Amino acid sequence: MKRIWILVSLMAVMVWTVGTALAQSETPPPAQAPQTPASPEPQAAPPSTPSATADAGAKAEAGAGVTVFMEKAKKVPPQEAEDTEKKLRETVKKVEEEGASKGDQTVASRLGAEFGMTADALIAEKGTYQTGWGELMIAHTLLASAKTTGVTLDNMFEMRRNGLGWGQIGHSLDLRLGGIVSAVRAESRVAIGAAKADGRPAKIQNVSARANAGTKVGAAAGHKGTGVSSDVGVGVGATVKGQSGK
Repeated sequence: MKRIWILVSLMAVMVWTVGTALAQSETPPPAQAPQTPASPEPQAAPPSTPSATADAGAKAEAGAGVTVFMEKAKKVPPQEAEDTEKKLRETVKKVEEEGASKGDQTVASRLGAEFGMTADALIAEKGTYQTGWGELMIAHTLLASAKTTGVTLDNMFEMRRNGLGWGQIGHSLDLRLGGIVSAVRAESRVAIGAAKADGRPAKIQNVSARANAGTKVGAAAGHKGTGVSSDVGVGVGATVKGQSGK
């Protein structure tokens, strides 16, 4: 009987020990305070590359150049500018009708041969500037006589987007208004197929060159003491294709 009590006591002790151990293992660990994520360090702006700086400088310089041309263009007497624009519109209309009738490739090939360009290059320019054949023809005609001014097609079409007429643009390049009309009409004959391209765009007389020529003639007449009669250069601003055999 004594042994039975000893076994019961041992079993009770074992049960109590196991229960205590299980109770301690099920106790949840103490809660930890949430950690605040570290703020990302601010990233420095990427340094500007030399090419980006150069592009920005070129655009600023080009904008300043256009401003100078535009200021000069606005000095044309309004009536003269309107008369010139009216005459040019009539010529542009004929070229546009030719393009609509014969197709872009035909007109582009004719003008390309005249201005020393490929037809594809002219078609690409037409798309780039969102313009018609008549306007593109005028731009290249002016450019052919104003290469020393540093003006570009981009400059010209920017001035057009700002509301300037072709007569005003030509005036800003020191080109005589009457000569602009004559030269554009001559090139329109090439565009519509009435004259053959010869690779030599009609030249437009420079305003300052005409003034210098007049001064020289006057000085010569005064020196000789006799009247000078000449119709050379009077009212002529450009050689007309198909008539002059340029």
